[in-house]
Amino acid sequence: METYEDYLKYYKNYKKELGVFLLLTVMVGVFYGNTLLNGFIHDDHGQIEQNIYIQKWGYLPRVLSGCIWEAALGDCKVSSYYRPIQSLSYLLTYQVSPNPWFFHLINLLYFKLAIYS
Repeated sequence: METYEDYLKYYKNYKKELGVFLLLTVMVGVFYGNTLLNGFIHDDHGQIEQNIYIQKWGYLPRVLSGCIWEAALGDCKVSSYYRPIQSLSYLLTYQVSPNPWFFHLINLLYFKLAIYS
């Protein structure tokens, strides 16, 4: 049976964790939130904008088996940059919105998840 002291201890611990979570969220927003206003740059053009494999679900096998540069370069012999999770993330993100701000938002969420875990 739990006592009042156990509940109080749990509440204080929960409050502290919530405070840390909110502080980290605000810090990510302050320091990296301006990226939402930016467009695609450098390798984003080949990996996202011109990558037909992330534009349709029918290319899912290629997304999981090929390198991320396959659509831009023609094959993976030129580059062995095999990143199926990154490519899958691009595919899922593109299905919601192909706009750069949405890709940057997802990147911020990944960053937030990484620093909080």
